[in-house]
Amino acid sequence: MIPLLLATVLALQDPKAPAADWRDVDGIVYVINEDIVTQRGFQKQLAQFLRKNPNSDPKAAQSRLSEDIVRGAVGSQAGEAMGIDAALVKRSVRDYERRMIESKGGTAQYTASLAQDGMTAEDMRSDIEKYVLREMWESSRTGQGPNQQQKIIADRFVRPGTLRLTYTQFTRNPTLVSRIGGDSSKVVLRILELDPARVGGTAQLETSAAAVRARIASGDSDFDVASASYGLASGSSRSTEPLDEARLAETDPDLARLVASAKPGEVLPVIPPHGTFKSWRIVRLEERIPAHVPGFDSFAVQNTLRDLLQSGLDGRRLDLARKQQYESSYIWPSAPDSH
Repeated sequence: MIPLLLATVLALQDPKAPAADWRDVDGIVYVINEDIVTQRGFQKQLAQFLRKNPNSDPKAAQSRLSEDIVRGAVGSQAGEAMGIDAALVKRSVRDYERRMIESKGGTAQYTASLAQDGMTAEDMRSDIEKYVLREMWESSRTGQGPNQQQKIIADRFVRPGTLRLTYTQFTRNPTLVSRIGGDSSKVVLRILELDPARVGGTAQLETSAAAVRARIASGDSDFDVASASYGLASGSSRSTEPLDEARLAETDPDLARLVASAKPGEVLPVIPPHGTFKSWRIVRLEERIPAHVPGFDSFAVQNTLRDLLQSGLDGRRLDLARKQQYESSYIWPSAPDSH
């Protein structure tokens, strides 16, 4: 491989080469063991990605593509080195291609899609084969598939006690309960933002805000009357959509603190400006929607927890396996996050 690579580099760098034969796009972007990625190939893949993701930032897309190319090449090379039966690989490639054709609606549509990307069916089969090899190698590392000796070498069993512990951790954290099919507690608020010009000016705003709040709390005035009488800093007196209390604590901690101890119908103390909130606010808790936490005995909950735990375990095993592969590979130049 090294003599071939050296010859390729020298040919590309030969100052005696005719100018008409030189193309910048033929320069080498990556050398990944025996694989070479040229500028021409890289730009072609980048154009395909941007065409499918038109709102992507070009620099971010280029960085992501670089990582994907290195990860894919190292993974497929590792899969090829496993010595998997060629017939099995060919069958897997054929099955994958069939699913792609079906997803496009037929052979004609599939062929047209490839042509739009400047690819032939043979090009795509080559890419699919690399993907299949990488998937086989990754599954051997996580325990979802066999290794070179056709044995499962990684245990994916999740202990019942671990399920119970994870369930307890999730239910104690409002931001995580939705991951097991639950809902955290929510609140509906009525908010009046005071306009300084309508309540005596900025200097008098604190006193005026307290007076407005007292009238609303005592029932002498309601939010609609107060809105008409005192005006708003922005918008109109409004009831919010149900707000997740855990999210509210992150975005508006002062308001969340008052809401947490309030009862439905209670008018909160006046909230002065802070952070990104520039107006004085009078808030009433309209409704509190209790959290819904599914029971641990639910099959769906335990199945979800097991999948989450296995996914985390698979990710850690793959990170370690990739690190070992990167360290034993020749990658030039060093790719982002390759070590």
